Amino acid sequence: MKTIFAIAFAAFAMMGISKPALADNYSGCHNCGVVKKIETYSEKRSGTGGAIVGGIVGGAVGNQVGKGDGRKVATVAGIVGGAIVGKKIAEKNDRKDYEITVRMDNGETRVIDQGSLGKIRVGSRVKIKNDKVQLRN
Repeated sequence: MKTIFAIAFAAFAMMGISKPALADNYSGCHNCGVVKKIETYSEKRSGTGGAIVGGIVGGAVGNQVGKGDGRKVATVAGIVGGAIVGKKIAEKNDRKDYEITVRMDNGETRVIDQGSLGKIRVGSRVKIKNDKVQLRN
């Protein structure tokens, strides 16, 4: 009976059943894991920067038109028109960011926000370096 138990224990040990569940995935990399979830979110932009740039460009273009009071009117119209168009363009260019949930090899879960994914997908083996998720080589 003891011999059968010893043989069974040895067989289970060779198959890896005696190891903790996480040890099978643990590669010795302390910053590695698997992507479990990716959420996308957008940040609305105010358009203020676009209005300023648009106003400057519009004013410069308007200043090239006419002479005297006509030039002044064209410059003001260019500033106003450029600011309106620049604001609308800037508002349409929302910034897209990603919240990436990674189940680390040591069992902990980390959530990282970053601006691009590259080829990272759910299930990808990744490494976290400088608070950025990167595909593992």
